[in-house]
Amino acid sequence: MIRFLPRLVAACMALLMVAGCDDVSTTVVCEGAMVPSVLVNVVDAVRQPLPAAGTWVSGTMSDSLRHLPGTAERLAAYGPAGVYALRVQASNGVVWFASNVNVTQGQCGPSTVYLEMLAY
Repeated sequence: MIRFLPRLVAACMALLMVAGCDDVSTTVVCEGAMVPSVLVNVVDAVRQPLPAAGTWVSGTMSDSLRHLPGTAERLAAYGPAGVYALRVQASNGVVWFASNVNVTQGQCGPSTVYLEMLAY
């Protein structure tokens, strides 16, 4: 019986290791690209794109809103999940505030919240 003990221990360890493996068919693969936490689309009274700029605050973090490539009216906040406050000023002078924008954590980073600013 003693000479079978090492085999029994090895078999139990192998079983525990296999049981702890993740099912690769359900594993999420995240892209390397950064995902915005908040995306703001700025439009005028007739829903035409309107250039804008702005800032965001979440907890102790703050930064400017970034223009999406090739646009002046689509602004993005790149930060962690949390509660955001945004200030956006459209090129026509209209200032817009949004507070208590709740960004939740997704599997690959923050889940983007989409907002639209009607600047008129």
